[in-house]
Amino acid sequence: MSVTLSDLVLTDERPWVAEAKCVGKTHLFFAPPGERSQRRARREALATSYCNQCLSRIACRQWARTSRESGFWGGESDEERAAAGYPPRSPNRRAVAEAGRKARRAGLIEPTAEDTPADGADEYGCDSQQAS
Repeated sequence: MSVTLSDLVLTDERPWVAEAKCVGKTHLFFAPPGERSQRRARREALATSYCNQCLSRIACRQWARTSRESGFWGGESDEERAAAGYPPRSPNRRAVAEAGRKARRAGLIEPTAEDTPADGADEYGCDSQQAS
């Protein structure tokens, strides 16, 4: 059983969720497996239009950043959050992983023990010797 944003409204402690414009529109904010770039661009454009009208946008964006969420939150894509120094815990596209690496090199992300796997790979699962 998967949990949707609509389900969270009933159980969530965050008051902004109940007033979010995206309730019931989960398909716009989370990419299906294998989504092509053109379709993603259309889906995220529509998601952006909802976010731009939403009073919960700032709280939503901040929560996604601090929780390191994947998906489209508060008008911000995975790549945009990663570039701002808040990469998701499990990036699902190379572009997201690369944005996170660039943010780290720019000093926007401070490495933590949680972000440094013992096997020599970086937090994106790439060999740290090859990531540049």
